[in-house]
Amino acid sequence: MVTMWQAFINFWKGYVKFTGRSTRAEFWWMRLWSSIIFIIWLILFIIALASDASLISKVDKYSQPNVQGIENWKLLTELLSAPFTIIVVMLGILLALAMFLPNIALTIRRYRDAGTVTWAAWVVWVLSLFSRSDRIYSNGSMQITFMIGGIFVLIGCILSVLPSDTLTGTGFIGRKPEEKFVFKEEINDSSDDEL
Repeated sequence: MVTMWQAFINFWKGYVKFTGRSTRAEFWWMRLWSSIIFIIWLILFIIALASDASLISKVDKYSQPNVQGIENWKLLTELLSAPFTIIVVMLGILLALAMFLPNIALTIRRYRDAGTVTWAAWVVWVLSLFSRSDRIYSNGSMQITFMIGGIFVLIGCILSVLPSDTLTGTGFIGRKPEEKFVFKEEINDSSDDEL
């Protein structure tokens, strides 16, 4: 079984490695790492806002209903005068950008470990993106798109909890049985089937 620290190391080693496989343990340990990193960043952000307390009062002053265009520039100037907040926000943006591609690669590797063919893993991942924007568009024609995206999020969640090679040999989305162990060459202990 992959340990929490080994999952973190594998995540960064396979930065843009879309081939291969990732076990359930590796996938979920990295989800835990991502949550821990986000919580630490959120705490830093709250501390930054508290330390730049003058920023909060200035934002309140400029967020009145009758804000003119010139006052928006003043607000931007005030936001730029909060150095700790800017540093923490930039750190968050850099972390999000640094983790974007490895998260996609980890997800695709996990779907492939469940037994899907590569194209099916990509289709599930891409279509699950449509559920992320339901707050931006709320008209009736877009609701069907978001419902389909939500269904693919559910399918992705199910694929992420399936044991290794569960879908191998099943229909057109499963790998052929003779390809069962093709992608396990680089993982030390790649089987969670003992659970």
